[in-house]
Amino acid sequence: MWLAGRVFRVSSGANCTGNGLIGAATASFSRYFSRERAENLRKINPKVSFPEANSIATELYDVVKQHGPITIPNTWAQAKESGVSGLNSKTHMKILLKWMRGRKMLKLFPNQVGSNKKFLLCTLPEDPHVTEFINSTAVKVQSKKPSSKKKKQKQRRCKARMSEKGNCIGYAARDPSGVLSHYEFSRRDLGTDDVSIRITHCGVCYADVSWTRNKLGDSKYPLVPGHEIAGIVKEVGSNVQRFKVGDHVGVGTYVNSCRDCEYCNDALEVQCVKGSVFTFNGVDADGTITKGGYSSHIVVHDRYCYKIPDNYPLASAAPLLCAGITVYAPMMRHKMNQPGKSLGVIGLGGLGHMAVKFGKAFGLTVTVFSTSISKKEEALSQLGADEFVLSSDQEQMKGLVKSLDFIVDTASGDHLFDPYMALLKTSGILVLVGFPSEVKFSPASLILGMRTVSGSMTGGTKDTQEMIDFCAAHGIHPMIEVIPIQYANEAIDRLTKRDVKYRFVIDIENSLK
Repeated sequence: MWLAGRVFRVSSGANCTGNGLIGAATASFSRYFSRERAENLRKINPKVSFPEANSIATELYDVVKQHGPITIPNTWAQAKESGVSGLNSKTHMKILLKWMRGRKMLKLFPNQVGSNKKFLLCTLPEDPHVTEFINSTAVKVQSKKPSSKKKKQKQRRCKARMSEKGNCIGYAARDPSGVLSHYEFSRRDLGTDDVSIRITHCGVCYADVSWTRNKLGDSKYPLVPGHEIAGIVKEVGSNVQRFKVGDHVGVGTYVNSCRDCEYCNDALEVQCVKGSVFTFNGVDADGTITKGGYSSHIVVHDRYCYKIPDNYPLASAAPLLCAGITVYAPMMRHKMNQPGKSLGVIGLGGLGHMAVKFGKAFGLTVTVFSTSISKKEEALSQLGADEFVLSSDQEQMKGLVKSLDFIVDTASGDHLFDPYMALLKTSGILVLVGFPSEVKFSPASLILGMRTVSGSMTGGTKDTQEMIDFCAAHGIHPMIEVIPIQYANEAIDRLTKRDVKYRFVIDIENSLK
């Protein structure tokens, strides 16, 4: 095994015998060194087995955690000279060192006084003993102003390292546990029709839960979630006319489509015959896997970008790109914007509270249905609903039979449909935007009252831009809880428990570093 029997120098001044070497960045080691990652290493070097890699990583982490920073060889030649056994090749060593650098456990410095060889300091991130250790063991090297030639060489090397690491940082899930952690990757180069956007905010949608945890069975890891994106244009392609540098823009649930079918031609790209390309976990035209808004920037064809008025907060704009348009599009399609009509909203979450806000802006009489009496005060006082009904109260439900023109059903939990269908007037319409596991109702609920049941997802580019403009003009803002990206895992856990009012929005600009 690598460095078997080698005595390391540690910051405490004690000696310890190390048996292995590879890195992890946090105490939750098993989250970041999964079997999948070991298998990826084996693709590069088949001689590395999972048990060996796991053992090496665990041992090194324990050594550093217990004793503090240690020094290790920086090159294959130094490793051989130090009597290291178990290394298969230079490639093997490079891979291991690269992993430790990725976990930010390595720093390069001259090892000891009198030595002209550079070694690596292996430490945990932000170890308080690092500075003390370097000062006590490192050579004091007098700084020299680099020559112009050396400076250019250094810049080229830095650029090459950036290219290798990637030009974008974000948070990604590596496996079905859904745990998100720091991740570096590359966005595509700016095309003639593209817009490069510096992301400032990204909403947290239940879709993020579904795909990070592989609930649909098609997640492609590493997976960067997020499709409620708001930000600022930092660069545009030569053919782009609608946007300029500095504009506030949004990106929603899809970033590409065929642009040639009847639906694309009708600005209903979300229904593209060949399938729209999802903002994350989708397969783009060039075969790459799309990565979403839990990241520093994104490059998108300008057709799928939306103008956000300068006076509308970017944090508020983010949830409009999924939660907002998901209810706005069917409400407009089914003419639910007629003042004086009556609307029922089932469920009071990210989608439901937006349906209430739109309903009131359209001049509708709005009734909220919920299984939780605790939502009553929120619905009536904070959101301005006209009535609140506890859906488990049969007397209340019977009192509203044939009283509603429209119902928007945002509930994703399984529930009965016939009791709600009975509340619709003749020719009334129920639109389902939630995702229960099944939908069952009596044919009589449809036939006898000439009622309609319709489904809907998000909207096309035309509807989305119209919705953003409508919100800005009427002062409609989602109710949000702004969080740093480091809180993303907790936020997703809370979302699964419905513990949010009513949308988490990640402050990418001020927290993702």
